[in-house]
Amino acid sequence: MMKIKVKLSEIIEAIEFDSEMSSSYLNLNNGEVVTIMEESFRAAEDEEPLEKFPQWQHEDIEMAKKLLNERDSFLPLPSKYDFHEYHVIEEFCFSIEDRLISNSLLSAIKGRGAFRRFKDKILQLGIEKKWYRFREEKLKQFAIDWCSMNDIDYLDDSHKGDGV
Repeated sequence: MMKIKVKLSEIIEAIEFDSEMSSSYLNLNNGEVVTIMEESFRAAEDEEPLEKFPQWQHEDIEMAKKLLNERDSFLPLPSKYDFHEYHVIEEFCFSIEDRLISNSLLSAIKGRGAFRRFKDKILQLGIEKKWYRFREEKLKQFAIDWCSMNDIDYLDDSHKGDGV
């Protein structure tokens, strides 16, 4: 049996766009990343007739049924909460060589509203591109580590230069 190869960019995208209303999985048979809405899972579990749902949702419900029936063929992808963005922000703050800027960022991320203050501070300092590059690299490494832990071969197509 040939081992599948998954596109790293698809794993990264699924993690970035994760929400409480959906779950993403890797199809171990073909390397496809699928995202299924929770509503579709409920419909599949309750064996609701497809006619009760809009046409655009039928494919999602069918995929949910397949996933429920073939659980061993699908591996849940990590969620955005598994990525721990706050720790990445903290790491970024410590990576800044200018101690004044680093300390200013570290002060901004303490307490409630830390994410908003951090975003405001990087914009004020003009280092938002540096932050987004840093975050992108950390997210890519997180996805690579996840693939390694799960013995998944990947194709690194994540350097498409999409400006993010």
